[in-house]
Amino acid sequence: MTFGSLVSVWALRRLVLALALASAAGALSCSSGDGAVPPKQANVPPLDRPCNTDSECPGQRCDPLHGCVACLFDWDCGDQARCADGACQTRVSCKSSSDCVPAVGPVCDPVAQTCTQCVASSDCPKDSRCEENHCIAYTPCVNSLDCPTATVCNREKGECVGCTEAADCAPTQACDDKTCVARCASDKDCQAAGLLCGPGGFCVQCVEQVDCPSIYHCTEDGSCKLDVCEVARPTCDPKSESVLNCNPTGDAVLPTQCSFGQSCEDTGNGARCTTWLCQPFQWKCVSPSK
Repeated sequence: MTFGSLVSVWALRRLVLALALASAAGALSCSSGDGAVPPKQANVPPLDRPCNTDSECPGQRCDPLHGCVACLFDWDCGDQARCADGACQTRVSCKSSSDCVPAVGPVCDPVAQTCTQCVASSDCPKDSRCEENHCIAYTPCVNSLDCPTATVCNREKGECVGCTEAADCAPTQACDDKTCVARCASDKDCQAAGLLCGPGGFCVQCVEQVDCPSIYHCTEDGSCKLDVCEVARPTCDPKSESVLNCNPTGDAVLPTQCSFGQSCEDTGNGARCTTWLCQPFQWKCVSPSK
């Protein structure tokens, strides 16, 4: 299967966090404005989630941060579809972009061999960049006079953002990933927004892995991000005849190459290397059954 990036769910989750932080801290937040980075979203309290197990979502999967959804991973959708934003979308295989259709995605990803929105920023409209196979619009700038109110110009990238340094934010805030976030000295400073005080001195979604739901992992910047694979559920890579195992954290895939004379087989509950029943192009006599 293809472990492509999930469409901007992680980016949106991180970016919408500042609004909740500013409300909790009572400080002036960096307004998103047109073309600015949206504020960041508060985490759902660990013991008060929309759902915890798939049994609470008949016929669906449980996303502990967003409730019941049609899918979490590509294999929830079958061979002809992939999972994006909790919904199954048609998968179109391709060798070149001429095989693709605009409704699914006009560009062929040569690695995944599936049609997608973009592979490089040159595939996107003007004033957009390609992130995780999706075109993200931004407001271009030469300096901050080109930017909406409460945003500044990142001169190096030529786009308007919430902040480029701490001085762009209120005294009670810090600049994290182009967004103004509340500073903190203790978890008490962040609890009202459902957050924790991170080692950088500002509020984050997670500090340790246990702070995130089981199908999410805690990133280095303190965000809970949906796993790229499902722990304890290996899958097959048909291109290399490898078993793809998910690492314990859920943020990386570890391939195991099958030995010569073996193929990767999906058993329905996972994948494993199985020995061939016979050697290719070799014939042998079989006694007729009585």
